Amino acid sequence: MTILTSTVDPTSPKPDVGPSNPTPVAVRGASRPDYKRHSLFWFDDRTMVYAAGDVLFRVSVGRLRYHSEVFYQIMGIPAAPGSKEGTEEVPLVLVNVAPKEFESFLRWVYNVDASPLTSSLAASTTFDEETLLHILKLSHNWECQDGVDFAFHQLDTRFSLAESHKLQLGCRYKFREWVGPAVRALMDTPFSSLSFDQSDQIGFHTYVFLTKAKDTVLKERSLMAAFPPVRNQDVHKGCIEARCDRIWSETWWSSIGMRIFHPTSPLPLIGIPAILHRTPYPGIIPECREASLAALVNHPLFLTEINIIEEVVGSILAHYAL
Repeated sequence: MTILTSTVDPTSPKPDVGPSNPTPVAVRGASRPDYKRHSLFWFDDRTMVYAAGDVLFRVSVGRLRYHSEVFYQIMGIPAAPGSKEGTEEVPLVLVNVAPKEFESFLRWVYNVDASPLTSSLAASTTFDEETLLHILKLSHNWECQDGVDFAFHQLDTRFSLAESHKLQLGCRYKFREWVGPAVRALMDTPFSSLSFDQSDQIGFHTYVFLTKAKDTVLKERSLMAAFPPVRNQDVHKGCIEARCDRIWSETWWSSIGMRIFHPTSPLPLIGIPAILHRTPYPGIIPECREASLAALVNHPLFLTEINIIEEVVGSILAHYAL
């Protein structure tokens, strides 16, 4: 039986630790019938040569199979006897993968940017935005969920991506957690302020969904500003109905309608009830005012804007099968 020992520099001081016999690191033994392979730490350490563009990469098969379901399936197919597939002479060509993209993916797979004293790659990485986008793309294409989750987490916590970019990535890579917030933010963003790149990130079909929803919201807001909901029609003592209706309409326009059309801070429809309760109605008797406000506080019309936005979120999620 051969003993494997660690190598110690003979010139270094020898601490007084007991007997001078070398401490075994491992021993070679015969095969045993009760040995079984560990379910996690059993790697295929063959190397294969891959071509991304005009660059060759020689990497461990086991690493790629461990991280990627696609590589797990492909690399599990045995090569024909005598085949040179996967060698420098006959590399496996990666389709539609640029050298820089594959390099970025391998940097994550091999943790080459992680500090050796830090157990978490996420805590010590220096990956830039471009590298993370490469990792995200290839991880998605090659069914590597760990890579997808890692890239999304890093992009979300370390970079301030435009909402249009988040929407594009969320739809493309099936990350629905980014889609809803991005759609809501873009519904509140004037499209005239978007750059051509941001408009391109949104994409044609999503752009159509959003513009239609914006048109619908504008129409509903215009109707709400111009035509106040019908107030409570119960007749109270001392109420002159025609006068109350006139005061109600005039006060609605000055307190609500003009705020809805404010050029820089327009009033959202859901915020109308709070404004109504703070608004005086000179000339309307208190009983009429309170009855009208009580009837309007939970009026479904005030939810119209939110409902339209949530409907377009649902439409975009369904369009991309998210």
